Amino acid sequence: MTISIRIVDIDHYLQRPCFLDRTYSPFCNDPLSRVPVIRIFGSTDAGQKACVHIHQIYPYFFVPYTIPQEYTSEDIQKSIFQFGTCLNQAFDQSTRPSPDKKNQHIAAIVLVKGVPFYGYHTGYQTFLKIYIIDPSEKQQMIDILQSQAIMGTHFQPFESHIPFELQFLMDYNLYGMDWIHLDTDTIGRHAEIGLRFRLPLVDTPKSEYNKSQVSGSASMSEMHDKLVYTSETVPVILQSDVLARESHCELEIDATSMCILNRLDLTERDIHADLSYEMKLQKHDLLNPDEVAKRKLVKSLETIWKDEAKRRRAKGNTEPLWSVSQTDDQRVPSSVPWTSEPSLRSILNKMIERSGSGTHTNRNHVLLNDVMTVFQSVEALYPQEYYQLKKGTINQLEKSRHVATPQEKEMNQFSIISDPSQYKAWITQNYVDTDLIDSYLESKAKDDNEEQHFELDHEETEQQILGDDAFDNDDYGLKESDIAKWIKEFEKREGSSRPMVDIEYEDDDDYIRQGGAMKPQKTNSLSEQVGQKRKLRLEENDTQYTEDKPFQISNILPDTM
Repeated sequence: MTISIRIVDIDHYLQRPCFLDRTYSPFCNDPLSRVPVIRIFGSTDAGQKACVHIHQIYPYFFVPYTIPQEYTSEDIQKSIFQFGTCLNQAFDQSTRPSPDKKNQHIAAIVLVKGVPFYGYHTGYQTFLKIYIIDPSEKQQMIDILQSQAIMGTHFQPFESHIPFELQFLMDYNLYGMDWIHLDTDTIGRHAEIGLRFRLPLVDTPKSEYNKSQVSGSASMSEMHDKLVYTSETVPVILQSDVLARESHCELEIDATSMCILNRLDLTERDIHADLSYEMKLQKHDLLNPDEVAKRKLVKSLETIWKDEAKRRRAKGNTEPLWSVSQTDDQRVPSSVPWTSEPSLRSILNKMIERSGSGTHTNRNHVLLNDVMTVFQSVEALYPQEYYQLKKGTINQLEKSRHVATPQEKEMNQFSIISDPSQYKAWITQNYVDTDLIDSYLESKAKDDNEEQHFELDHEETEQQILGDDAFDNDDYGLKESDIAKWIKEFEKREGSSRPMVDIEYEDDDDYIRQGGAMKPQKTNSLSEQVGQKRKLRLEENDTQYTEDKPFQISNILPDTM
């Protein structure tokens, strides 16, 4: 049985180790007090909402590491262990953690080989893949490595900018709104590396549940064939009450990274390991355009094609999907070569010869072939139980459903991933420059202080701007009733000391001023009073301005307010 859940949301959290987690670090004698867990929210193909906790996933980054020619496998391990111990000590000195978190920063260190990302390179170079416990500590650890405080070396990090969740999605061939497939038949049934449903489980019958919920673009006929996970349909061996529920989803599942089947769909492409091999691949692709057209190298787009094919089948469309050929070009190549082609091909041949001459110290190291690639290192922290199961029934699962790149070695012989008891006999020296750590702390404190001052200044500026706006719009806390009362008292106080001036207009039929106060009146009352006053005023004006003389503005008395 395989459980498929559509990935809708993803995040991570730290928790105390449970029976599905690694409980030790090779650089700490005490058990781990916290481990990272990936959390996925989504729904099954039958519509059941699910929360999946993925255990034994760790954030990581790479730093270059050169293997001295005289080093044996044990010398390499001692060197890596020395490096990890110094990095742990330097980080403790820079953070001064609580006692339960001391030396609990690095989960493991694995020696890998890969092609550098920055610049143009061919051939493998060796790197240290540093697994850490807390994703939030990555940036500070990188700052320490770049400060030359560890072994007096400046370490250039690789892939340190990739978020924890995105690393997980890339390594296990997962995409947002795509399906994560979890094995429950072989790996899933194992007690320590398998899959468990958190209790309680629902008892809703399958037929009744499918009527109300449909997920994705599947038709109703297909939905009736989907399994609903209940207390009756989930095997008892996959049910567990050790961990309490933390979400409101109908299903809550705990699984390890070994249960994820999506990764088995990937195959490794070592196209940059050898320049001559890469040229052979290019020639093969030119001679087989149809094969190239069918090949989907961008796996996220391959999922879209599969969804489209499923949608067409649901609608009864049996016509094959059209294919877009990358070599379908109407242009006819010329038989005349470019004038610069001979010189460019000569340069390319020299590069091919030089790439195989072993200019890098690690390329002709006798142990380089035994170092796992970056692709294979995804399984570096898998326990021995996984490989024992893989040799058995899991091979049948891969043949029937997936194709995977086999990993010959169960555990890389150069990795520092085991229990710390295996490294007690090794004597390590302190290669941490405490002065550089103190200088780093002072610089960090100064930057934090400047950032804090900048935030305070920015906040004060915003408050000042808001204060100016508030000043412009401030009514000084006065209400309309207070203003009206003040005007009334002022008019009463000033009414007896100044002459009353009545100014009326023909259309002013809403208000009338009496005794220096403005009082609303009824319409009919206003008309009568205005008419009487206007009549008296006109009579006075007739007697005053009957003489024929020019109009003088000075004859009009000003209004003394």
